[in-house]
Amino acid sequence: MKKSITIWALKGGISGNISVINALKEVKMAGFDGLEVSLWENGDIAYNSKLSDLHQLKKSIDNIGGEISSMSTLLLNNISLISQEKSERNKAYHICQKMLDIAHELNIPSISISPGKITNIFSYKDCILRAEEQIKGLAEYAEKKQVLLCVENVWQGLLLSPIEFANFCNSIDSGWVSSCIDIGNAAFFTPPDLWINELNRIGKVHITDIRKRRNNTLIEFVNPLEGQVNWKEVMQSIRKLKYNGYLTIETFAKHGQSQFESLKVLNMSLEKIILMGKTNEKKIDNISTSR
Repeated sequence: MKKSITIWALKGGISGNISVINALKEVKMAGFDGLEVSLWENGDIAYNSKLSDLHQLKKSIDNIGGEISSMSTLLLNNISLISQEKSERNKAYHICQKMLDIAHELNIPSISISPGKITNIFSYKDCILRAEEQIKGLAEYAEKKQVLLCVENVWQGLLLSPIEFANFCNSIDSGWVSSCIDIGNAAFFTPPDLWINELNRIGKVHITDIRKRRNNTLIEFVNPLEGQVNWKEVMQSIRKLKYNGYLTIETFAKHGQSQFESLKVLNMSLEKIILMGKTNEKKIDNISTSR
């Protein structure tokens, strides 16, 4: 498996106020194999990016030997594929199409999206049906662009159990649709390996970790290996599905820390996680990612 990290882990990575090339160089120096980029409102990879700019970016990526592992976006946080408002649904759909367009131009193998956010619910069953309709439409576009579309388990009110999420992903009859399993999101209420065991296929893995406090009433995201995820069980389940792609750390830049030192520690954590669950596994000592 290969190691990747989201551009959100770097300062300016959330807003787009960062050079993708500089980000690639830094994560590569820290030991990662690839970088997961983001579709921004403004920036190197944006909703309004011109084809000529993308071609130039692709040349620059190739020149430094960089690998873009995948693409995500925060633009769907407040815009839903299953909204009751047609204009909002269409906008969310176009954002997903734009991600597929850009991924095609930059030779990015996959994107991950939320299947939809529930706000003013009309019928939960109708939400599922609408999400299926939207994803099936995007599946045809993904096939046209030759980019894998991964549906992610996000906490937006839809597909919140292992069976429900797996049934949804497995029901989309397309080789261009798969699942993106976010380990920390899965661990909120259920051991994440139970989610993985229900899936027929995985197209993408987000490495996140959580810590529960105050009798599980307070849950916080922490760096990998600092939380309560049973990584040995997770990795064993991932290997059973014959997944051999990128494991991508998804975290956000923290103030008051040396960015490069933080990246190196995260890379070390990911290396330890990858070793877990192997048949010939050696003893792995816990490490602290705090500085």
